[in-house]
Amino acid sequence: MKYLKDILALNDDKFVILINHFLFQEDNHIFNTIDFFNIHSNHELDKYIQLVRKTDNKVCASIIFYWETQRYLSPKKGTFGGVSCLNDIDPLLLENFLENSIKYLELQNPLSISIKLQPLNQNNSLNSIITNILLRINFNLVSYDLNYYAYLNSNDFIENLSYGNKKKLNKCKKDNLSAYQVNKNNYQDVFNLISTNRKLKGYPLSMSYPEFDKMTQAFSDKICCFAISLKDQMVAAGVCISINDKILYVFYWGDLPQAQSYSPTVYLASYIYDYAKKNNYELLDIGTSTEDNIPNHSLMNFKKKLGFNESLKFKFEKILTQ
Repeated sequence: MKYLKDILALNDDKFVILINHFLFQEDNHIFNTIDFFNIHSNHELDKYIQLVRKTDNKVCASIIFYWETQRYLSPKKGTFGGVSCLNDIDPLLLENFLENSIKYLELQNPLSISIKLQPLNQNNSLNSIITNILLRINFNLVSYDLNYYAYLNSNDFIENLSYGNKKKLNKCKKDNLSAYQVNKNNYQDVFNLISTNRKLKGYPLSMSYPEFDKMTQAFSDKICCFAISLKDQMVAAGVCISINDKILYVFYWGDLPQAQSYSPTVYLASYIYDYAKKNNYELLDIGTSTEDNIPNHSLMNFKKKLGFNESLKFKFEKILTQ
């Protein structure tokens, strides 16, 4: 795919905005990396936009927009998009970067531009500043989903469980269900189990196995799978993504109906929690329990009883007249 390169000037002449130059950025979250863009980009109008300091070519901020049905989306796929940037970035510089980037996108005459931010708890300061900027440049808040997370402090996983889930976890261990990290050669078994779980519940997966395999190949060091087995049969499994070195995200998980009496996802959550702590993550994210803002109350209760807390995840959209 050939992408048009471009350069935008800023009021602050120490910085420049580069379009599709694909410079490496330190401390970038996975959904704004060049590799992620390369996997999901399929249109020449897709834009990889970076704020760069002229003196040393250091990338200070980045955001990706994908062209889809005459709209710009951030992200097209992935749990969130938005801006990834240096922690100490000047708010005025960040505003200039966003405002000029949006004006540049508008030259393509899209019907709309949308940006889904990371959950508030993952970077409350940055998300607050960006929310303020977007609302002032004529974006509207269109989505406010509930996302669930746990900080990985000194508490053991079982301490935050409901009484019922403590009994289920102990039953799994007493009856010798095994929890383990899955070898990469068996990732298709994980995908198949989760696909079966979703079909039974009427929720389609967001990607096919070839797409999943492509992603795991590209991010072999960022994606790991876990499973629970009963008498050598895999009965629950999960796929986790390392968003950055501080946040582990449960991308998919599910179990099979024949193991329902054990609720093996409770054991799976415990194992993933311990893995994240052991590998020095600070936060475990298990995703949303709403769709288009509408709560799935059973899913909310399930995640709450696992000891996870709510945080909002915002999506903004700017509708453009043609």
